[in-house]
Amino acid sequence: MTGGPNKSFYDFKLPLENGQYLSLEHFKNKSVLVVNVNNTCELAEQIDELRNLSYHFCDHPFQVLALPCSQFSPLNQQKQTLQHEISLQVDPNWPPFANVKVNGPFALPLFNFLKDNARGLKGARAIKWNFTKFLVNCEGNVVKRYAPRTRPSALFDVIEKTIA
Repeated sequence: MTGGPNKSFYDFKLPLENGQYLSLEHFKNKSVLVVNVNNTCELAEQIDELRNLSYHFCDHPFQVLALPCSQFSPLNQQKQTLQHEISLQVDPNWPPFANVKVNGPFALPLFNFLKDNARGLKGARAIKWNFTKFLVNCEGNVVKRYAPRTRPSALFDVIEKTIA
C-alpha cells in the first residue's frame, strides 16, 4: 500500500533499531539514495561503495539510506545481527535502522511507494534482491530504480545531476 496517490516521499518514516522512527522530512531538499542492504549476501562489497558515495557527497545535499533487509536470505531470516554495523558503515551520523521487508504484506510502506514510482526490469514492481537502489531528487521525486548489480560507484554522475 502506498498510502494514497498524494503521498510524498517526505511523508514516510523509517524504523530505527531502538524502536523509534526517523521522518524523511529530515532529508527535504536533499537527493537520497535508498538501498536495501544485507551484509551476508554476495553483493555485500557494495557497502563500501555506498560509504564512499556518502563521503564523496558529504558537503552536498545528498544522503544514502542503507536499510538492512534479510528478506532474501533464507539462512538469515532472523533479524540481522550486524544491522547496527551496516548503518554505521554507510553513515555514522544517523542512528541504525531496523531490519525491514521490501516485498509482501509487511513491506515497509516507503518501499511500496518507491516500487510504485519506479518499476524494475520489464515493468516488474517486486524487488528481486538486496542492493536494489532508488534515487530520489531534491524535490522528493523518484528519479530512477537501479538493479542490485548496478555498482554504487556507477551512480556518481547521475547523483551530481540531481544535486546541481
